[in-house]
Amino acid sequence: MGDGEFLARLSEDDKIALVQAGRTRNAPARSRLFEQGDPGYEVLIVEEGAVKLTRASSDGREIVVAVRSEGAILGELSAIDGGLRSASATTLEATRLLVVPFTEFSTLLDTRAAITRVLLDVLADRVRGTTDQAVEFGTVDSLTRVCRRIVGFADAQSDAPTDGDVLTIPLTQQEIASLSGLSREAVVKALKSLRTLGWIDVHGRTITVLDLVALRERAIG
Repeated sequence: MGDGEFLARLSEDDKIALVQAGRTRNAPARSRLFEQGDPGYEVLIVEEGAVKLTRASSDGREIVVAVRSEGAILGELSAIDGGLRSASATTLEATRLLVVPFTEFSTLLDTRAAITRVLLDVLADRVRGTTDQAVEFGTVDSLTRVCRRIVGFADAQSDAPTDGDVLTIPLTQQEIASLSGLSREAVVKALKSLRTLGWIDVHGRTITVLDLVALRERAIG
């Protein structure tokens, strides 16, 4: 679930240049950042928090296609090709963002080759991730998929949890289902199984990780 490699791969000089080109924006939990089909004017970098990306299905349902967390870049496709937003973005928790207008971002790409290289690497990783996800949905059981979502969210945190730490998942069961290509009922069943195994405890949206090692092993499939 994590996608913080954009900022992580930048040099300190390039990070400073990026910050100087933008401004900080604080957004409360569950607030819309942009809508699918809207024109874009700026890229967003998640400095703290988490954002879900969704697309509308043909029957009007909202499908969660990705969750971006600390360090991730959003809206970069519109900055590159000038097209409309390909997805909607909504904060999952209180989130701090670096907002960089397209004009300033384009200048950085033109004048700082290292930033362009990092962006290309991130886009390539996302394409590979989409391919891996397609394989997962066709071959991996529901329990493994849910384990992967929990472990992925844990790994995306700046202070990754260890056994016994409380990990708050700011996703509804339906959103986890959408991310995993499962029904909500399948997610509920999987969480119940993990709780029975003693690997997690669940109270609402709060998951206490009791055995992160076991979750990682099960996530391998």
